[in-house]
Amino acid sequence: MTSRRSTGPGMRAECRYVAGLAACVFFLAATAALAASSEMNFAKGVVAFSRGDLRDAENRFRDVLGESPDNAQAVYYLGQAQLGLGKIEAAAGSFRRAIELSPANHAIRLDLALALTKAGNFSGAEEVLLAAKDALLPRVVSLSVGKIPSGT
Repeated sequence: MTSRRSTGPGMRAECRYVAGLAACVFFLAATAALAASSEMNFAKGVVAFSRGDLRDAENRFRDVLGESPDNAQAVYYLGQAQLGLGKIEAAAGSFRRAIELSPANHAIRLDLALALTKAGNFSGAEEVLLAAKDALLPRVVSLSVGKIPSGT
């Protein structure tokens, strides 16, 4: 005796539902794998950087940015690796991009100023430092209120 399966509209709808569900699961798994790959490359880039293997670090951070172009940390570390490799203009560009992505991180401006100084662009470095000072001075003053000796 052979069994017959229903092939009516209800069964077709169920098949579409299962297929859609399977596609969603596959998409989520692929997205998680991509995120894990990006995080792994970032971690390997930091390790390479700390070992002084700046070429490997540069490649790793580029790989991360290929997957996550707006990763401010990867852009910043890419700039650090480029600076260490003597790729001064590229480093300055990376630091500028990191500032665009993370404008509240004023420490990046110091690295940009360093790159500009190494490139001989002293007026550009001064401009960056003055902008950083203007942004940081109110914060430093507010942190130090009450900590300045009164002189009595």
